[in-house]
Amino acid sequence: TLREFGERQPAYTVTVRELPLGHLDDILNGDVDVAYTRLLPGQAALETEVLLSEPRVVALPTAHTLAARSSLTFADLSDEAFITNPIDQADGDRPPRWLTEQRRHKLRGQVATRATSLGEILTLVAAKRAVCLVPLTVARHYPRSGVTYVPVIDADPAVVSLAWRADSPALAPFIDTARRVASNWTGIPTMVGTGNPASARSRRRQSPARRRGEGP
Repeated sequence: TLREFGERQPAYTVTVRELPLGHLDDILNGDVDVAYTRLLPGQAALETEVLLSEPRVVALPTAHTLAARSSLTFADLSDEAFITNPIDQADGDRPPRWLTEQRRHKLRGQVATRATSLGEILTLVAAKRAVCLVPLTVARHYPRSGVTYVPVIDADPAVVSLAWRADSPALAPFIDTARRVASNWTGIPTMVGTGNPASARSRRRQSPARRRGEGP
């Protein structure tokens, strides 16, 4: 999206920032204009749109007895202790994803700990503290010693959404570009590989005449 937006809209500059998991306050307070996020926030001040979805996998300690399997179901994980993150804990006005899945699949395991970043999640998994469900892009782009990823075939997909303030009509060119790129998506895009909201702030670049003080 960023590359295509730059080619189609050279009059704009984009500054990229990485935000903590589930952290959208910077959009609400105006520090960030638009963000890619795994959340579907329920705040009235934010507009959101789902761009694409992808499978989820479970991150297991490599020595775990299930790590050699080619795929798993929630039934296989029913007694495991899980790590949750802010995306699992709060999803706008809906119940937390973890609680919803725990009830639906009758999981007996409990939340062992909570993490606030992908690095923290993978460190805890490698230390054999617990397991964690993550998007497939994490497995593809973040290999980690001591961690093995296995598909969970009955897990709900992970979504990638675009979130922006409802009072930001100037973002239309960027949003249109994001929609176009997502509609042509044929694989897992690297831009969502961190599992964190990758945010972009756009601002109009001055013309050469303005910079020299020659224009109006």
